Amino acid sequence: MSEDDRTTEVRWFPSKVDGWLLVLLAVPPVSAIAALVGAAQSGRWLPGLLPVAIVLVVYAGLLFPTEYGVDASDLVIRGGLVRLRVPLASIRAVRPTHSPWSAPALSLGRLEICWGDGRFDRTRISPREREQFLDVLAQRSGLTRDGGSLERHAT
Repeated sequence: MSEDDRTTEVRWFPSKVDGWLLVLLAVPPVSAIAALVGAAQSGRWLPGLLPVAIVLVVYAGLLFPTEYGVDASDLVIRGGLVRLRVPLASIRAVRPTHSPWSAPALSLGRLEICWGDGRFDRTRISPREREQFLDVLAQRSGLTRDGGSLERHAT
């Protein structure tokens, strides 16, 4: 790794969040707080804390933060406590998709990242600043920009 590679900072891009998903994501916390208030009014705090704790654990474990970082050597994907590092040199293609399959993305306006030949060598992300993300990824990975996609051309 060269001196320049070590000094390249990670450029972070938060996930885009669809409005309908934001409303959907608000339901569990609001319901949990309502259960807590109801339990508190009857003098039974403990049963009311359980739904709040479950929602906090799930949201912290799977959702927040959902962001994507690009450094000199890797694409870093964060979805709650889950971290995935994809070496930039292994990325073959990045393509727009609206796939609803589970992914570390809070929007259906997604980019599919393909890095190997296997069925599971891909994921979908939804950077809020899509164009800037594609520019940074192309610059740091050597991928060629083709509209809203990136491709690795054989050398």
